[in-house]
Amino acid sequence: MTDEERERIKADEKKHLRKVKALKEAARRLQRTKKTQQAADDMDRARDKLDENSALVRPLREEAAWGGNPPRPRFGDP
Repeated sequence: MTDEERERIKADEKKHLRKVKALKEAARRLQRTKKTQQAADDMDRARDKLDENSALVRPLREEAAWGGNPPRPRFGDP
């Protein structure tokens, strides 16, 4: 094997390793993006559950505040 062949093989190997490194970095970026999106989706689901819980608790809280007897509508109230 001549020095030229050795240098060419060495250059090809370096080029290949650079491509592998770039692909690994791209995979890491995709994983981070995926995890970030998953966290955002989880937060949306949690917010939806909290909103649902608030909607269910609000009438109970009002009923407890009025002792089970809601105030009578005043004249002119819808």
